[in-house]
Amino acid sequence: MATHLASYGELTAMSLEDLRKEIREQRLSVERMHIGIRMNKEKDSAKYRREKRALARMLTAVAHIGKNGTNVRPEPVKGLKKKPKTRTVTAPAQS
Repeated sequence: MATHLASYGELTAMSLEDLRKEIREQRLSVERMHIGIRMNKEKDSAKYRREKRALARMLTAVAHIGKNGTNVRPEPVKGLKKKPKTRTVTAPAQS
């Protein structure tokens, strides 16, 4: 997975065991890149940031799966509407 940055949907479709394995690999990759950047061996710091974000995405997917106990995303609740923004503008009093 280190060469392919998976989307959140792809990550939640994975089994929990596979996802944890990918997290271990990703953490090693991020640590190696971090050391390389600190020692000026690695020049692509943007790649390091992308890899860190991918790791965060994986950890979020694990937390989501662990909370629900399943890999299925919950359906959004229908019928709930956002409150309309009401703003009352009053004109300054004329004297």
